[in-house]
Amino acid sequence: MIRYLILALTTRCQLQCRYCYYGSPASTEDMTDDVLRKAIAMAAVHDQGFHLQLTGGEPTLVPELIAQAADMARQTGRCRSIGIQTNGIELPPPL
Repeated sequence: MIRYLILALTTRCQLQCRYCYYGSPASTEDMTDDVLRKAIAMAAVHDQGFHLQLTGGEPTLVPELIAQAADMARQTGRCRSIGIQTNGIELPPPL
């Protein structure tokens, strides 16, 4: 049973951290629709709810995948919460 699903939506990132395990900063692999759909379906098979954690690379570089993942997870009726792990560079400045 999956209670905590972590999806790396992309390997893209605007930083070049030396410790990063994603390798080349030129890497631009994004999760496919099929993989996204299958992963969420696997988490939703059981009656228990699950948490969806979106990460990358930098997930805010693929906002369409964030929206798609959130929509798919909500449609299952089993997703209890969604989190996004971000470096914050794409977030708007505070007011």
